[in-house]
Amino acid sequence: MISHNKRLWCYGVWTFGNVLVTIKTFVSGSCGTPVLNMEVKIVSPDPQHVPGEVITRGENVMLGYYKNEEATKEVLDKDGWYHTGDLGTMSADGHLFIRGRIKNMLLGSNGQNVYPEEIEDKLNSMSMVRSVSLSNVVTRLLVWFIQILMRLKRWASHNQTCKR
Repeated sequence: MISHNKRLWCYGVWTFGNVLVTIKTFVSGSCGTPVLNMEVKIVSPDPQHVPGEVITRGENVMLGYYKNEEATKEVLDKDGWYHTGDLGTMSADGHLFIRGRIKNMLLGSNGQNVYPEEIEDKLNSMSMVRSVSLSNVVTRLLVWFIQILMRLKRWASHNQTCKR
C-alpha cells in the first residue's frame, strides 16, 4: 500500500514508458539513481562536471520504432544504448542531474556551449522577473542581449555614479 503523504520522484523516457532513475536517497537537484536492471550513463569526457547526453540500456528498452528503421537508428546504437537527447551529469555515487536538451544547445560567439535552461534559471532568479520560458527562435537574440546586460552590470558595479 502506498501512503498518500509520500511522493515518488523519477525521471524516464515517454517513448517506451520507462522509468530510468528514481529517488532512493534525496540529493538536491538530482532526479535519482538508476532503477534495477537499467544502465544509465553520460556521454562526456567528465560526466561529473561536463554535461553530456544521457543514454540508457536495459531489459525494458524498446527494440525500435514500429516500421521506422530510420528513426530507430537515430536513437538506438549498435550496442543497445538508447540516446535520450537529454543533457545531464552524474555524480560519483550514481545520482543523475538533468541539465537540458541537446537540441536546445547553442554555440556562443566565443565557442562556448549555451543552454537556454541556464539562461531561464538566471532570469527567473531576478527579483523583477516573474517567469521566463525560452524558445529556440528567441534564444540567440536573448543570448546576445544577456551578454550586453552582463557588460552593463560589470560597468555599473565599477561606476559609483550609476545606481540601481
